[in-house]
Amino acid sequence: MKCLDKKRIKMKQGETLALNERIMLSLVSTGNLEKRNFLQKLHHFLRENEENFEEDCPFIVCMTYAFQTSDKLCFVLDLMNGGDLHYHLNQHGVFSENEMIFYAA
Repeated sequence: MKCLDKKRIKMKQGETLALNERIMLSLVSTGNLEKRNFLQKLHHFLRENEENFEEDCPFIVCMTYAFQTSDKLCFVLDLMNGGDLHYHLNQHGVFSENEMIFYAA
């Protein structure tokens, strides 16, 4: 599960996928969007950026479920073996909250 503190999300310069994620989260973080309005904006955003969401892209994983609390946006994503995050999970075991925020952002 990917849980992001909406107050601490920062834009990563030069990384298109991180920018796309930030834009999506900024839509949610405003808090005054109705569900229908949010879904319309999300659909429009995805249509504009569909070249970044190719099926064969190694940086994209399937999102199974997403939910929001009053101060967090949580994603349930597929577990992908390998890569940098897999290495750090093997080295540290369970992440602290600060480490989780760092890797999620």
